[in-house]
Amino acid sequence: MPGTSFFMLSFEKAKSSQASLKKAYQVRLAKEAATLVKDGAKEWTKAADVFLYSRIYYFHRGNRTVDTDNVNKPILDALKGIVFADDSQVKWCMVAKIDIATNPIVDSEGLPEQWFEQLSEALTDDTRHDIIFIEIGEYLDAKIFFGRETR
Repeated sequence: MPGTSFFMLSFEKAKSSQASLKKAYQVRLAKEAATLVKDGAKEWTKAADVFLYSRIYYFHRGNRTVDTDNVNKPILDALKGIVFADDSQVKWCMVAKIDIATNPIVDSEGLPEQWFEQLSEALTDDTRHDIIFIEIGEYLDAKIFFGRETR
């Protein structure tokens, strides 16, 4: 489904080690995703030849020890069979770990209004210490660029 994207917001600390905690984390993410998945994204579970991208932002308050490069694997594994057939479909992956204290500027371009509002509310809610924003979509072009991504 060209133009279809899957969005998800989770309020839990990213976990990448200790097998039992990681598995429980993945089960919770999978349940959340199953309630959000739309018909278009469901097609990705039946078409392993569809290439996808993932964009994962891990916003946190305070010090977090999880490495940025370890954030995406448990998340993509949790979404397997729910959002896509296999994480091998993900051909482009972007992960960012952002301390909310740095006051990140969130650009709403390309993000549905309801998701922008939910993310904005979460970022300003001091009781939220861990926010994971996930976007999965069809990888339509192979444009390669260097340097920091800007618009």
